[in-house]
Amino acid sequence: MKHGFLRVATAQPLLKVGDCQYNAERISELIDRCVDQDVDVVLFPELSLTGGSCGELLYSGVLLDAAMRELATLVLSTRGANTIVIVGFPIKSGVEVCSSAAVIYNGQLIGIANGANAIFSTPNFKFGVEIGASANGVIPASTVLAANGADVIFGLDSSPVVVGSFKRKCAAIEEQCRRLSMGYIYSNSGFGESTTKYAYIASGAICDCGAMLASEMSLNYEPMLQISEVDIEQIRYSRMVNSERWASAEALQGGVSEIEIEHQWSDDFNLSRKYPVNPFIPTDQSELDARCREIFEIQVAALAKRFVHTGSKSAVVGISGGLDSTLALLVAVKTFDRLKYDRKGIVGITMPGFGTTDRTYDNALGLMQALGITIKEISIKEACIQHFKDIGHDIENHNVTYENSQARERTQILMDYANMCGGMVIGTGDMSELALGWATYNGDHMSMYGVNGGVPKTMVKRLVSWVAERELSGTSSEILIDIVNTPISPELIPADESGNIKQKTEDLVGPYELHDFYMYYFLKCGFAPDKIYDLAKIVFADSYSVQEIYKWLKTFFRRYFAQQFKRNCLPDGPIIGSVALSSNIPSDSSSAEWMRIIDELEQ
Repeated sequence: MKHGFLRVATAQPLLKVGDCQYNAERISELIDRCVDQDVDVVLFPELSLTGGSCGELLYSGVLLDAAMRELATLVLSTRGANTIVIVGFPIKSGVEVCSSAAVIYNGQLIGIANGANAIFSTPNFKFGVEIGASANGVIPASTVLAANGADVIFGLDSSPVVVGSFKRKCAAIEEQCRRLSMGYIYSNSGFGESTTKYAYIASGAICDCGAMLASEMSLNYEPMLQISEVDIEQIRYSRMVNSERWASAEALQGGVSEIEIEHQWSDDFNLSRKYPVNPFIPTDQSELDARCREIFEIQVAALAKRFVHTGSKSAVVGISGGLDSTLALLVAVKTFDRLKYDRKGIVGITMPGFGTTDRTYDNALGLMQALGITIKEISIKEACIQHFKDIGHDIENHNVTYENSQARERTQILMDYANMCGGMVIGTGDMSELALGWATYNGDHMSMYGVNGGVPKTMVKRLVSWVAERELSGTSSEILIDIVNTPISPELIPADESGNIKQKTEDLVGPYELHDFYMYYFLKCGFAPDKIYDLAKIVFADSYSVQEIYKWLKTFFRRYFAQQFKRNCLPDGPIIGSVALSSNIPSDSSSAEWMRIIDELEQ
C-alpha cells in the first residue's frame, strides 16, 4: 500500500443469540461493504457467529455444529475478495469450548487463534489476535504478540456495557499502543445480545501508536462499521527509535507460530484518516490549556534549576517586541517569581536597529515596563555603521553581511552586559527556527541558556496567547495580544515608506504552519518527503496551492540538512515534547536522497 497505510475496519453486526445462520448473513453483508471500500482487514466481535451472551448454550453440540457450518459458508463467500476477515466463534477443544477467532482470506480458512499462539504474516505487515479476557491479564496477549513482531493487534470482545467501561477501554488501548508502538483494532458485541443480566451496546475503536483514529459506541440499533488506516511505516519507525523498550521483552519472544497470508494490499483508495493542520497543538480547548501550562512549567523549572545551580540572580534578555523574545521574557519573569528573586534582576535590553518599527519598539518597552523588570535601551546603529566601515561594507548593500552584523552586535551587547551584572543571557530562538537554521551563527543562535529551543513556532504563538488570557491582565495582556498579531520578522531591513515591517520571515523562509507540519512528521514519524507531501496536499488543500506546498517542502529539507552545523553547537535548553532536534546528526550529512524524492514529485 502506498506509504504503508493499512486500511482496517471494526464491524458490529446486529445479532440474534444462538441463530448462527442469521448472524452469518449479517456478517457477510458487512464483509461486502468492506470489500467495496478496499478494506484490507475487517474485525468482528468475539463469538459473533453465535452471540457472546449464549451462556451454557455454547456447550450445545447443536450450536457448535451450526457455528462450524456457517463458518464454512462464510469462508467460501470470501472467494475472490482481497479483504482479510477475522470472525469470533466457539470451537470444541478436548472437553473444553474455546472462544476463538477465524482468520479468513480469499475463500480459505487461514488459521484459528485463541490466545497469543500465532502471528499472521503478509508480505507487508504482521498481525496478532487478542480475545476477550486475554487483554486484561498480567501480561496481555497483545504484549506477547507485539514482542514477537506483530505490527497490529485485532482485539475481539463480547463485554456488556457498564458506566464508563468504553472510555476506560479506549484509554487502555491508547496506552498499550503508545507503549508498544503498535496499531490496535477493537470490536465489541452490541445490539442483539441477551440483556438478561446486562446491556450490550456496540462499540469499536481503531488506534495507532497512541493516536485514537476512530472510536464509537453506537446508540443506534443498526449495524456499525468504522474504517480508518493504521500506518505500518510509522509503527515500525517508532519501534526502531524506541528499540531500548524491547530489551526487557526477550523472555516473551518465541513459542509463537507464524502463519503466512498471501494478501496483497492496494493503494487505490482515498485516505479517510484525518491529520491535524497543527500537529503540535491540541484541538480541544481544555487540552490545549493543559498543554500550554505544562510547557510553560517545564521551561520555568529548567531555567530555575540553572539559576540555582549557578547561584546567579540576574538574567539578561534581548527584547525585540516579537514572539520569541516575549516568551523567553515571560518564562524568566515566572522563574524569578518562583525563586522569590526580585524581578529587577531581569535586565531587558531593547536594541533598535535599521529595521526596527515603532510597533515592535513600543511593545518591547511597554511589556518590560508592565512586567516591572529593569529596562535598558541600546541602539546598535552607530556600532554597526562603524563596523561596516571597519570591514569595508557598503551600508546600502542590504545583504547577509548587513543583516548578520546587526544580529551579532546585539548578541555581543547581551553577552557583555551579562558579564557586567553577573547574569545569564536567556536565549530566545525556537525549535522551528533552529530546524530551518533561521538564526545568525554566533548571533541570536547563541546564549547561555535557551528556553525556547524545544517549542515550535506555532506553539510559541499559542503560549503567548495563553499567558495573555490566563496569566496576565490589563496592559500586559493587551501588549501580548498585539505582539501575537504582529507579523514575524527579524527587522534587519529598513521599514517601508509607511514605517511598517518590510521584511516578513514567512515570505522569505515559508509559512511556519507548513514547516511545523513537515518537521513533526519528519522528526516524530520518520516519514519520507513524498509521504509528507501527499499528506500536506490533503491537509492544506484549502490554504495553499500544490506549488506552494512543494516549494516550502523543498526549502525545509534543503535547509534542515544544510544547517545542522548550527544545531550541533547549541546552548543548553530543555526538551519539551516527544519531538526534539538532534545533535547526533553529522554536520556534513547529505540531503541528496531526500532531495531526489522531492525532485520526482508531481506538482
